[in-house]
Amino acid sequence: MGTVATTQSASPIDSARRKRLGQYFTGIRLARLLAYLADARKAKSIIDPMSGDGDMIEACFQAGAKPEIAVGIEIDPLVHRRVSSRFDNIPENKIHLVCGNSFSRKVLSSAPAMSYDLVITNPPYVRYQSLSRGTNGDVNVPDGITIRNDLFKTVELFPSLDEEDRRLFRLLIESYSGLSDLAVPSWLLCAMLTRVGGILAMVVPEAWLSRDYAQIIQYLLLRWFKIRYVIEDCNATWFKDALVKTTLVIAERIKRRDSAFSWNDEGFLLAQVLSEATDQSSIVGQLFSADPNPEVRFSELLRTQSAKRQGKPGDLLNLTWIPLKQKAEDLKRSASRTSWLSRLEGGLSSKQTDVSTNEDIVQPVIPPTLAAWLGTDCHTPFVSPAQLGIKIGQGLRTGANQFFYVDALRTVGNALIATPDRIIGLETVSLPSDCVLPVLRRQSELPKRFRLDATALKGRVLVLNRYVLPEDAGVLSSEEHNWQHRLQLMPDELAQFVRRGGQTNVGTSEEPKYIQNMSAVKTNARKINHNRPTSSPRFWYMLPEFTPRHRPALFVARVNYGHPKTYINAPERVLIDANFSTLWLDQGATISPFALLAILNSSWCMATMELTGTVMGGGALKLEAAHLRRLPIPKLTSAQWNAFEKLGSELSQGQEIAPVLAAIDQLVVRVMFGNGVPHDKREALDTIRQRELMKRTAPR
Repeated sequence: MGTVATTQSASPIDSARRKRLGQYFTGIRLARLLAYLADARKAKSIIDPMSGDGDMIEACFQAGAKPEIAVGIEIDPLVHRRVSSRFDNIPENKIHLVCGNSFSRKVLSSAPAMSYDLVITNPPYVRYQSLSRGTNGDVNVPDGITIRNDLFKTVELFPSLDEEDRRLFRLLIESYSGLSDLAVPSWLLCAMLTRVGGILAMVVPEAWLSRDYAQIIQYLLLRWFKIRYVIEDCNATWFKDALVKTTLVIAERIKRRDSAFSWNDEGFLLAQVLSEATDQSSIVGQLFSADPNPEVRFSELLRTQSAKRQGKPGDLLNLTWIPLKQKAEDLKRSASRTSWLSRLEGGLSSKQTDVSTNEDIVQPVIPPTLAAWLGTDCHTPFVSPAQLGIKIGQGLRTGANQFFYVDALRTVGNALIATPDRIIGLETVSLPSDCVLPVLRRQSELPKRFRLDATALKGRVLVLNRYVLPEDAGVLSSEEHNWQHRLQLMPDELAQFVRRGGQTNVGTSEEPKYIQNMSAVKTNARKINHNRPTSSPRFWYMLPEFTPRHRPALFVARVNYGHPKTYINAPERVLIDANFSTLWLDQGATISPFALLAILNSSWCMATMELTGTVMGGGALKLEAAHLRRLPIPKLTSAQWNAFEKLGSELSQGQEIAPVLAAIDQLVVRVMFGNGVPHDKREALDTIRQRELMKRTAPR
């Protein structure tokens, strides 16, 4: 079979259209690497069910594939027409390009086969919000319900599934979350298309490793596949317009295992590739700069290390051997209370899952890199923050920061002179001191030390729950629960400011959007509840009551350019903006905020955050509450928590930070391995932490 005529798109597709359809085309460099790793040259039948620009099929040809049949399915007619001309020199009986929805039974049935040696694809990145709407312009994109129903109808078509497989796949299709993006049903479709002994090769967002909705996919891989390699884009540079870190997954289809949790000594290689390993022609070109075909050399290296079951550290490439048993145990902990897991595994008892019986408790997950560092010498169990009584959420969302946030200038008597946002059009405003509270709004306001100082903050949030505009007071009668005892009329200057703020246009002249009519602000309004005599009315300018997540004990930035740094709040419990994830202790918690401050700033927790957070374009690490809820914290004795509390107190005082952090790391490692732990164990943990930071912040 000849080579493909061109590697470039014939004409550009409108960027807005691409975004609507989740079209982040793979590019020939990345597709070629995946084709070599998937051993495409051996495949007699190949399919890309979401073929896009056709890069995957072309890459297979470039990798030496000579299939009897190659199939590409693409939903966008503009892209399909363009791709059809790309393969003009391939005999028509060798390649079938179909325009349509690959989840549709009718479209799938039009393909020449329903089972393939190689299924290789980059599913469109369409979020569940878009799937709930369906059609995008001239492309008939199915909604999430239609996709689920179509998948369910196609299960019987696949010869790679026996009757028990079909029953279990129907359970998987019924069970995946409605919050899933399109990658989850794509995994299910591609798995069913892969014959036993065939290869599944996928380009997927990093989230497939960490999101709750991806647990079903992890289960699918552990029960019907043997993972060979996971290749990680350390610096989020493979898809610059997508701004997320990406992974390649290569797995061999096997006969269904009796259980997803029956793995013993098998494993796979995790290959972390830095951006410096890439050159103009190859994702791994700089690793083998003297070789004309670096993808071949890279594949050989992975096969060699996989046979040895060994990792291999390096500056541009880090290889880690990950036991599948560890992956299975992590899944068992994290998904143990889901109904679908019990149905698929015939029921798992609490003893089998070794977890708390509280269904609301999230289980800790140890990243593979740290699991390899722990090895077999660590016998300390791990718990999640929830199991310690630690609550995690997000800070304050006002819905209109331009109005609710001001900068404090000075105090004059019982009034605060403040500067509003420039969009309000006022240089200063005089506010009653009792209607503002200090707030931490952004990272630029953070102190150098680990403890927040309320007196250093200029930000203030308007708290107008005790004040009412005169015109709003006019609609209330004195009979309505004597509201005057709880609300007072705004002073003139405050009232003028509120009126002006409410009528401020934050939209455009063509499409105006006034602050008081914004969807996130309108919901502040609340009528009197006549069944609750103590209730007060609320108007758009009154924020809902603050809760512990708004005034937490500790907090950490959601977007981090350096290592995630956890801070302890000021004694006054300052309000913290939604730019931060927040942590507070439940009433029954027995640990102190200072102890938590210490352990969250340990190399163990920082390395975990680095490995589980989402790396974004530019090297930023996005750390959400969902990531923090799965932090594996060593199960400590009261004496050990007391030791951490002492170190956390020292850390909060801001003097001689480096020795305190070193002492925290020493204590963490000693807890895990005992007093006789080698010194290089702590150094190795510190290296992992620093390496992860270097990988995501290295120059592009």
